[in-house]
Amino acid sequence: MLTCSCDTKGGVRGVLHASQILAGEENDFNIRVYGTEASLEWHQENPGDLIVKYPGAAKQVLRRGQPQLSEATVRATRLPTGAPEGYI
Repeated sequence: MLTCSCDTKGGVRGVLHASQILAGEENDFNIRVYGTEASLEWHQENPGDLIVKYPGAAKQVLRRGQPQLSEATVRATRLPTGAPEGYI
């Protein structure tokens, strides 16, 4: 496993953990971003889902076509609801 720490020009600190193989994870390529107010999680095996987690609240799963998405998000969507971005 590779681990490195970094600081951005804007002062945001980060840590990257990367591994080609982790015991028990099979093909679970994922990206997780942890912030002070919320966290985001995306998994390659479910490319149409973005998981949002707030402290003290149930996690939310955002998908294309949902009414609470911003106009900018709707404009950036290339495919209709139900078709994963990886398909195109």
